[in-house]
Amino acid sequence: MNIRRKSKYTSEVSTSSLNDIMFFLLLFFLIASTMANPNVIKVLLPKAQGVQVQTKDKPLTLTINKEMEYFIENTPITREQVKQEIQKRVGTRQDPTVVLNIDGAVDWEYVAEVLDIGRELNVKILAAAKKK
Repeated sequence: MNIRRKSKYTSEVSTSSLNDIMFFLLLFFLIASTMANPNVIKVLLPKAQGVQVQTKDKPLTLTINKEMEYFIENTPITREQVKQEIQKRVGTRQDPTVVLNIDGAVDWEYVAEVLDIGRELNVKILAAAKKK
């Protein structure tokens, strides 16, 4: 008795559709990588159009005009009193925020000084800007 079959079956994997899939994956990753990183140098530019900050408490306002006069909520203070006044007025607020209104003619040295005070007192400091 001959039990063997006349035709032999061989196992094959059809790879014709894999080429299409690999092409589409390659195309997708190329497009995604150019969209994610178009430039090598990343710079965060400030935007002033339509930006508003929502806080629970009313933020404290610190103003420095071009004559280098300091004001907290329209009360004139000296440069040396800034830290003590912010600390006193912020008190025990949970999320203290100070908004800086600084004239364009003021040197960045004074802005950095106020930012250092905010860092020491753990106070958020925001710079106010005009809408475009």
